[in-house]
Amino acid sequence: MNRKGKFTTHEGEREPCSWLEVGNGALKKEMNCKDLSSEAAFFCQDSCSAYNGCDDLHCTDMSDMYTSHLGWEAECSWLLTGNGALKLDMNCGSEQNPITELGLRCQATCSEYNECGSVG
Repeated sequence: MNRKGKFTTHEGEREPCSWLEVGNGALKKEMNCKDLSSEAAFFCQDSCSAYNGCDDLHCTDMSDMYTSHLGWEAECSWLLTGNGALKLDMNCGSEQNPITELGLRCQATCSEYNECGSVG
């Protein structure tokens, strides 16, 4: 879901999420969405869906290695191994824990935390 308001672009200007869809949208998304700590990735999750695995039609996990709450990289499947409930809580985002890069890229695995795929 995209949030209302403006985010700071890679050029330092403030733009709404719709800015990512006009003109050379693919390049704008590459420059603004790829860094998951950017304002675009946070405020424009629907527009940045190619980078975070979440869009209006899909609730998917991206297939690669991403930084976990421990600071090392893991695949989405790692979130369900061992003490999975703790791993999910630490990576998918909760009141106590911010979402990690792994949580952002593992939308389906984190669906109970992000309501991804819920009918509503």
